[in-house]
Amino acid sequence: MSLPGLDQEASSVAVVQEQSNTITLKPNSEWRYEVSNDETIKVKLIDGFAEIFGTEISQNIEYTFRGPLKSCIFTYRGCKLQFSGDPSSEYVSEETTMPIYFNLHTLLEEQRKYVTAQNLSRKPNDRLKGPRVLIIGSKDCGRTSLARILVSYAQKMDRQPLLVSLNPQESAFTPPGVLTGTPISEMLNVENINLGETITTGASFYHQKQPIVKYYGSESLEKNEPLYKYEVSRLGVSCLSRLEEDPIVGNSGLVVDTPPLSIKNLNIIENIISDFEINVLVVIGNERLSIDLKKKLTKLNNPPSDPSKKLNLVKVAKSGGCVEKDDSFIRSRQQRVIKEYFYGFDKIVLSPYTITVAYNEVILFQSTNTNEFDQSLIPSADSFIPDSSNADRKGRSTMNFFSRFEPSESSLQHCILTMVNPSQLDLQKYLYTKDDSGLMEDVANSSVLGFAYVIGADDSKERLRILIPQPSKQLPSKVLILTDYRLASYFGGRSVNSVEMPSSGSLSPDVAPGSIKPSKKVSLNSCQRVDQVPRLTKIVELKSCKNHHKTEAGILPE
Repeated sequence: MSLPGLDQEASSVAVVQEQSNTITLKPNSEWRYEVSNDETIKVKLIDGFAEIFGTEISQNIEYTFRGPLKSCIFTYRGCKLQFSGDPSSEYVSEETTMPIYFNLHTLLEEQRKYVTAQNLSRKPNDRLKGPRVLIIGSKDCGRTSLARILVSYAQKMDRQPLLVSLNPQESAFTPPGVLTGTPISEMLNVENINLGETITTGASFYHQKQPIVKYYGSESLEKNEPLYKYEVSRLGVSCLSRLEEDPIVGNSGLVVDTPPLSIKNLNIIENIISDFEINVLVVIGNERLSIDLKKKLTKLNNPPSDPSKKLNLVKVAKSGGCVEKDDSFIRSRQQRVIKEYFYGFDKIVLSPYTITVAYNEVILFQSTNTNEFDQSLIPSADSFIPDSSNADRKGRSTMNFFSRFEPSESSLQHCILTMVNPSQLDLQKYLYTKDDSGLMEDVANSSVLGFAYVIGADDSKERLRILIPQPSKQLPSKVLILTDYRLASYFGGRSVNSVEMPSSGSLSPDVAPGSIKPSKKVSLNSCQRVDQVPRLTKIVELKSCKNHHKTEAGILPE
């Protein structure tokens, strides 16, 4: 007597296997590929050594890449790859700029070695800083890719550089609309579209990062340029403080990624150079921009007497793998980043919570359009002084970066909100006053705690249903700022954990600063877009060379 089904032949069981393809790469070549939205490819390194934007991939480990994605795998020594899936485009190129970028890394590493040696005999308050690199260029020239390569190479040399993202359209480690600064002490996650997970994500295959996050709320610099400059200045103060207080990070320096900038944005470039004490300015693939910058910037100041504060202009070539990203690709990527912030991805699944709050239990702000008020009332970002006195703060009390608004269904439905870090606010000061200028100034000086998504707003009941990353009986922050990003509808109707917020709930004091994340993958609908400069003293043009030196990281051939 046999049980039903056990006497069937094994051949009757259908096994579906994806067809795999094998690619052999010669030394100093790369495989470029594009993956369409909602498509997936799986890649495995069979033999040799290879990397993705400076991050080395392991042999015989299957990596999953989901679209929308435009990327490449490069090898210095040659390798054999195996992939399955249907990329929308894929080809092998032997014309690559990676040797040039490695030469730039070598230049920066020499500066780090010099600074490290000098700081051994210096007092803590007299230490030199490692290279502070600013990368600029036109749209789709590979700025973010180069920034990833430089910090990844530095990390392989046991450095811990700061990766600063000033491009609100593609923020690092967070949803779009913010500015971030993150110390990179371990390798980046090549499978995560947003570089990796933060420290509050939970268990992870990679070391979690802890960024400091500043609000901007839009991807258009023209919408509120004074706010952008101010938040860049605030972020610069935080990053330079980290360089001064942490010797390892200080010796490693920082790399600043920027939005597309041209000579028309000279004022913004000057501000960034000043705020981050930039001493290496990298221009990608734009000779005219580098020449114009040299002419404009040399007229501002005389060369500083301190060699460590000299500003060097470096021109590098644009990679032939850079392709134009249309608006549809950008929106799809932003949509995926927001979804993965709340729900994680294939290998790290997160579970967010919904919470219900009354209208009168939250304080809502939105970024002000600079065309609506006199910009002469906005103070210069250069005038910022940390820990300024109340007398100094009164001089900046007219800072109209934000405007307060009342919650409503029409203004909040499907919006992305940023939660202001409550530990940096003293709401008791503003309970008995109708003047919001002081509170708005404190909000501008605060960092972002995390993000929230408005599932629904009910004007009749005056209540909001909000999706938040962490389980909590209380909203982590009472002060929320509206961003320009909206989702067409809720996350596919997937059920989530729900918490009702008490009507008399207070702020939770036990929330750590920084960008917080939740503790199933679903489909989102379309995502709507809801300053003193040192003189240039040296021009360097890096060129490719055939013979490379082997580094401690082992990323180059003999």
